[in-house]
Amino acid sequence: MDDQESESTKYSTDTGQTFDHLVALKAQRQRQRSADRIAWLNAYAGLTRCEREEVDRRFSEAFAKIASQFGKSRPLTFDKDS
Repeated sequence: MDDQESESTKYSTDTGQTFDHLVALKAQRQRQRSADRIAWLNAYAGLTRCEREEVDRRFSEAFAKIASQFGKSRPLTFDKDS
């Protein structure tokens, strides 16, 4: 076995355990994010109308700050060749 072959097989697995582990981690993370989102939606639904308006206002302000970093879109125009 030469050095290149040794390096290529050093981190691989014949059984695909690494891939299966990564897929399981991704699925676990997706379940956790989904549960977090549902918990946040339930907490939001439990707020009073006034509290929801305040939350919405703060989100709108944050979104506007983010959007202002990118500027407004402008239509693409071409100069006419003479």
